[in-house]
Amino acid sequence: MEEVGLKIKKLRKQKDLALKDLAALVGTTSSFLSQVENNKTALSISVLKRISEALDVKMSYLLGEEADLPPEIKYLVVKKNERKTLQNFGNGIKLQFLTTLDKNHLLEPTIHVLAPRALSGIPPYSHGGQEIIFLLSGRIILHLADREVPLEAGDSCFFNSEVEHSFESTMDVGETEILCVSSQVFFD
Repeated sequence: MEEVGLKIKKLRKQKDLALKDLAALVGTTSSFLSQVENNKTALSISVLKRISEALDVKMSYLLGEEADLPPEIKYLVVKKNERKTLQNFGNGIKLQFLTTLDKNHLLEPTIHVLAPRALSGIPPYSHGGQEIIFLLSGRIILHLADREVPLEAGDSCFFNSEVEHSFESTMDVGETEILCVSSQVFFD
């Protein structure tokens, strides 16, 4: 999903914003935003959200998909090789979307793929709704506010997403896969 940086750059220019202007709105540096626009650095959820708000667009637009299913369609199949994937979703993290990005969905299922020792949410993030995670493979520490919850393949955890949270792979080799289902659509 390398088009994210290009879309940000295009929108920034359309709004006649210099890199330093957008950086001030987002709360980051212009050199970091330049790296984002040129797809040379990873982008966290919180920064992507702030960029989308500053540019007055939905995150789903920046991610390359904004779909509204016609009401007559009652199901949606997304083949494994057709999943939208955000390759650089943080240092050592890929994010795979298990459905289309649609503001009308009541759930948002994703798979977080963490490289060895990768950490999501720097800083930890929070959002509305509730979330359940199911560890498909590997081992993690789930950071929930001031708690550390160790989980391994087959374990699950349900929590309120308003609590600051992040995932940390405790694996020295191999990827860790986490199925995350949020009750509030975050990437709208």
